[in-house]
Parts: sequence; structure tokens; C-alpha cells
Amino acid sequence: MVVNFFAPWCFGSQKLVPAWEAVGRRLHARAYSQSTKFVKIDCTQPNGQQLCRSQSVHAFPSMRIYRGNAHAFEAGARGAAVLDVIVPP
Repeated sequence: MVVNFFAPWCFGSQKLVPAWEAVGRRLHARAYSQSTKFVKIDCTQPNGQQLCRSQSVHAFPSMRIYRGNAHAFEAGARGAAVLDVIVPP
């Protein structure tokens, strides 16, 4: 699961939107699309705030990759370029 923790007011979060959506569309064309999920969490909404706090997210956007164990994650970069590594063009 690839998670984008974002805040709508954040310039970096806004700038990431086109790349995030493009990679999501590319993912659907891949054989592994059924086992890989792209999720956006709005850290300004009540449920999102709680989840962001529990995951120690303090900067936006923060992208993380969760594999198997929900308590283990790989920290990612904040730029759109990291998405091309996750789902190559």
C-alpha cells in the first residue's frame, strides 16, 4: 500500500496531485494492480488527523509504503519523482 498523507492547504501536497493521479492510472494497467493500493489521507480531517498522529506524520506531503505488517513502513521522499520508482512509466 502506498499512502499519501497530505494537507489541502499545503503547496507541496497540491503540486503532487497531478503526478499522484497519473501514477494511479498507470498502476491500473499493471498486472500487480490488484495487490497494490494507492491511498490518500487528508490529515486535516478528524479521522485523518488521528491516523496521521498515530503514524507520526508531521510534514506534508509524506508518502509511505506499507508492506504486509501495518506497523512497518518505508519512508519515502516528498517529491513526485519517487512515484516513478514505485510504478515506472
